[in-house]
Order: sequence, then C-alpha cells, then structure tokens
Amino acid sequence: MAITTADKVADFFLGFCNNHGDLLTNLKLQKLLYYAQGWHLALFEKPLFNDQIQAWVHGPVVYSVYSKFKQFGSNPISYEPTQADLPPKTVEFLGEIMNVFGKYHAFELERMTHDEMPWIRARGNLAIDELSFATIKQKDMQDYFTSLADEN
Repeated sequence: MAITTADKVADFFLGFCNNHGDLLTNLKLQKLLYYAQGWHLALFEKPLFNDQIQAWVHGPVVYSVYSKFKQFGSNPISYEPTQADLPPKTVEFLGEIMNVFGKYHAFELERMTHDEMPWIRARGNLAIDELSFATIKQKDMQDYFTSLADEN
C-alpha cells in the first residue's frame, strides 16, 4: 500500500523549493517524482504513491501532475502548494531526494533517466523522439534502484 499520492509529493517538492528560494519546472518536478518513487521502492519495498509513471519522450511523467501544471510550459511553476500531511519519515526521505537530485538541472535529470533501465524498457524499440504513454513498471524501478543501492 502506498504512503501518499503523487500530487502530495509534488506539493512537498514545490513547497520545499518555495521555502529555499528555488524554482521548479514541470519537467524537473516529473523527474523528482520518478526518483522519489524509484528510491522508495528500493529502500522500503513499497510504493511511495500508486500513480503510474509513463515513459514520455522527455523522460518519466506522472500524467495527473503534469496536467495540473502544464499551463506553465517550461517556465517555473508559480503555485502555493497546500501543506502535505506526510509522516515524518516520508518528509525526511523526500528532503533527501531533494538534497541529492534537486541540485541537477531539469535537462540533466532528463538525460539521466534516458540512460536508466526502467525508462528504456518501458519505451521498448521506440525511437528516442517517438510519442509514448507506456507505463514504467514499478517492478522495473524497484529492481533497478535496488541494484544501485546494492552497489553502494
């Protein structure tokens, strides 16, 4: 069973950035959601949220969250999130995701995801620029991120 929803995780990331004077685009937000889900699956063996992640051209996307903020295009999201009611352990985990991945530019995160097995496997034989709504399987994410954790 999932801890929360992708929408609440997005609110956490937006609030975190607002509190630290950082800007967050939809592109970067989508990659942070992907990394949060992947690492949560690896470290805690359960999903952070149940929302599906799709393998789009520019990397992983949670469609519902993307749709909520698509009006901002490639500009920073201007939105005052509601305070997400998350367990302290989840807040700590998401803070660590921001500390590790928040320092990267959106396009760096996009390139990183393009080199990772879950996105590659979900897209199959599609060209890099071919439209896709294929779902990235949680099992693939868990296996991949667990292998990274085991290497360290």
